[in-house]
Amino acid sequence: MKKPVTESIKLSLLLLNIENPRFDLGENQRDVVQKMIEDQGDKLYRLAEHIVKHGLNPSELAIVTPSEREAGRYEVMEGNRRITALKILAAPSLIDPKYKVLIKKIKKLSEAFKKRAIKNVPSVIFDDPKEAIKWIELKHTGQNGGVGVVEWDTQQQARYLAKTEGKAPNSAIQLIDYLRKSPDFDKDLKTQLKDVPATSLGRLLGDPSFREFVGLSQDDGILKSNYDPTETIKPLTKVITDLLKKDFTVNDIYYKEDRLKYIESFAKTQIPDKKKASTAWPLAKPSSAQPLAAKAKKKSNPLSTARKTLIPREFIVRITDKRINDIYLELKNLEIAEYENSASVTFRVLVELGVDAFIQEKGITSIQTHQELYKKVREVATYLESNSVLNEKQLKPIRTAVGDPNSFLNMNTFNAYVHNRHIFPSERNLKNTWNNMELFLEKVLESI
Repeated sequence: MKKPVTESIKLSLLLLNIENPRFDLGENQRDVVQKMIEDQGDKLYRLAEHIVKHGLNPSELAIVTPSEREAGRYEVMEGNRRITALKILAAPSLIDPKYKVLIKKIKKLSEAFKKRAIKNVPSVIFDDPKEAIKWIELKHTGQNGGVGVVEWDTQQQARYLAKTEGKAPNSAIQLIDYLRKSPDFDKDLKTQLKDVPATSLGRLLGDPSFREFVGLSQDDGILKSNYDPTETIKPLTKVITDLLKKDFTVNDIYYKEDRLKYIESFAKTQIPDKKKASTAWPLAKPSSAQPLAAKAKKKSNPLSTARKTLIPREFIVRITDKRINDIYLELKNLEIAEYENSASVTFRVLVELGVDAFIQEKGITSIQTHQELYKKVREVATYLESNSVLNEKQLKPIRTAVGDPNSFLNMNTFNAYVHNRHIFPSERNLKNTWNNMELFLEKVLESI
């Protein structure tokens, strides 16, 4: 029996599995595509979007076997979702015309995909389909007593992401870890902390009103208490007890008014004594160990102006909007010393179009795209902070810029680049402007 071999196979040579166990038998390749769309819905679009932004998962190889129907081609036994996503990205016309919304969204992704098209798919080739089946079953039929895939729970996922991204764990994990070590917390409840739904706990801790009520605060991602440990434990004991109840769900605290109602359920004995307030202290101690993600990176240096272009070459962001992506690429290649005026005007256009697209994409209703640019930038900054994308310190350069009439980041100066013939942009000032806006623009542009 031949051993399986790993090869990179042309996408055009891969045949979707007509007998895919996800749905009933398909008659042909186009039929399988439609059945996959019917079965997966928006999940297929999100997979396609992820592939465009990040490529194929290098740890997940497609499993294929030589086709008995068509010589020289391969039947996909594992990875049909990925292959379907790749095929509709390469040819949106494969999608049935009745899926108008999906076609529109895939066509937009397809434009970006074709610039960095994936034409070959890393695959494992099994000469005998029966040999492949045992591995596919192992992947899709649960833990199998530990032989199969043992999935992480939400707490394990959060800890891993925090470690690899070099960040403090999210507030829910910080709190759970603190309670696990606290000598003041109930021993029986400690044994059940692994079962606490971290997403529900995080929803509570993400509400400023709730944090204030239980005496907690956040500083640069670190959860802190404003009371001594014995008082801190009081409300947290009730919270953990409630979250462990089978009839207590996220719906009980989903909306702001639900959380305010939940606050009303606390007894006086479950609320910290204000007389015992103390200086804020962290529940989680910052780790002295270097995070995994940081080990592979050198310490970042402040952005320099010693470059030929406005946008540094090392700055990379995936933008699916074709017009905005084209402007971004032009600015990345335009030598600013020779084209200061063009760079200044195009920079302004990139900022405004990017901010407008972000407002529409995120459904921000507190501002309209026809309003002044500085107001739109201010609202987007507020959105990024309230959704914990960037913190107050990271957004300070933007907020300073929109409020300081003398700042080169001021949006009135940007307008003057376009409308005032007496304003002469400076290469150095434009580069410094980009340096101060880079983090803000990265989060805006990668979302459109």
